[in-house]
Amino acid sequence: MLKYRYTMNVCELLPLKTTKKIASLTYYTILDAKIGDLVEITMNGQTLHALIVSVRDIKSSKTEIRAQDFKIKKINRILTRNFVDPDLIYELYNLSTLLCTSINNILNTLAPLKSLSDIKFVARPSDNTVKTHHIFPTRLELRKFRNTNPGISSSTPSIEFLTDKSINSIVINNENSRYYYSFFKSIDTKQAIIYIAKILNIKISYTYDLPSFDLFDESMDFEKISKQINILKMKDEVYLDKSLYKSIFENKENKKIILYTMRKGMYTQSVCRDCSQIIQCSKCNKPYTLIINKDDEHNEIRYHFCNTCKDRIHLASAIKCTYCKSWRIETLGIGTQGIEKYIFDNINITNNNSIEVYTIDGNITNTVNKIHKKYNEFLNSDNKSLLICTEQALPLLEKNIADFVVIISLDSAFYISDYNMDEKLFFIINKLRDSSKGSMYLQTRQSEKFIENNLTKICSEESKDFYKNELLKRKQNYLPPFYVILTFEAPLGLLIPNFLQEFKSVKIKIKNSACKYVFFIEKRRWSDDYQLRSKCYENFNNLNLKINSKELL
Repeated sequence: MLKYRYTMNVCELLPLKTTKKIASLTYYTILDAKIGDLVEITMNGQTLHALIVSVRDIKSSKTEIRAQDFKIKKINRILTRNFVDPDLIYELYNLSTLLCTSINNILNTLAPLKSLSDIKFVARPSDNTVKTHHIFPTRLELRKFRNTNPGISSSTPSIEFLTDKSINSIVINNENSRYYYSFFKSIDTKQAIIYIAKILNIKISYTYDLPSFDLFDESMDFEKISKQINILKMKDEVYLDKSLYKSIFENKENKKIILYTMRKGMYTQSVCRDCSQIIQCSKCNKPYTLIINKDDEHNEIRYHFCNTCKDRIHLASAIKCTYCKSWRIETLGIGTQGIEKYIFDNINITNNNSIEVYTIDGNITNTVNKIHKKYNEFLNSDNKSLLICTEQALPLLEKNIADFVVIISLDSAFYISDYNMDEKLFFIINKLRDSSKGSMYLQTRQSEKFIENNLTKICSEESKDFYKNELLKRKQNYLPPFYVILTFEAPLGLLIPNFLQEFKSVKIKIKNSACKYVFFIEKRRWSDDYQLRSKCYENFNNLNLKINSKELL
């Protein structure tokens, strides 16, 4: 009697419809399943359709299977062969190795599942007929563009535009925006779209006020910025310099005023006065912002809010330090709520109808419609108008719309361990500078030495010098865009994987039993060494690898 030997494969799947985003599903099959096929599976008692994104022989996956803490289920049946172009899946897999993430993360972030089957992954002809697709980093900027350019193809970061075969050109708008980086998925969506476009012979162009560090070239011509930023050293315990206060509320020529701060809420930080410990989120170790709201009965509701992971702690009474158990908690910094309260406490705006106050932040204007509505009210007001805002309003700011701009404080930003912080502040400051047709001020409580070594360089009128100096510093410190940074957290006694041992690295203790490992790899080596990237991809889940993580510490 003949014995038939079946080849058993392990498949990585992406469900086409589920109630939550899933990073990865692993199923097995003895069917002749291939990448791009649509299959039927059972999950949590439900029958679902799923896309096969990778196929491996079960023999090569034994170690991984043993490490699984769940039972691998089998694929019920194959529904449609080549439901998605396999060439598209292969290139998205290669892209996932470049970005050090899973292919499912790429698909969930950049490729709507409803349109995947309509994408034909073929190179576009180089002819004179050009149909252009515009890409914007946020829905706010996309809506602004569509209002003035109806009918022109546009979207937020996505490869859905590939469903239109006539598109052979893309424009990446506001190229320097940090929102091209998906913080939730740790994916650089701009680089992903550029990668796909180059493979398909799609022309790429960019719009920007100032280029990102990736795009900067010393041959670029930079006009000297004519608007000077006045840096004010704050000494007294006030939130608005007295001279600025008079200029805002007593000078009749200043009709449109912008007050900018880094955070929403009342205070940006809470600090223990006994041990100087910052009150941090228990989930992601970021400083809490204190927010004060009122319920329907006008009772005050106080809570701490984490701007990173959105965690919140409602405060019925005073809080205590988790480190030394002290009750002596002091609030520092000022958010949008704090600025508004400070102004209302110092000038009777409610009895003066000639001054109108508008606030744009993540608490009051938490939808695109609300942001647009509040911004348009500020622009169209015939009275003296005051806009209190965070970074949320920056995409809408146009050139020369404000008579007076004040950055209340950026000091808290310098305590965040983000190697991109100077770059981020540079773009924020210059966006606000462009919006001002009059005077612009930046308040700070930093030392004179810090102002000279840091702030004056960021606020410099010679933009090209800032780029050159910052890029030189990054090259010397093994930072992007010259190096790729891999990070992962692991137990103290972990042996560094063989494929990473040759690279420069640092080990940072973050807990009594855990460390963060940081590896610096030359960008060209990372691009050319497919085996290295594949090893990182294979260890993506069990090591929780991240590429170019913004916060190294």
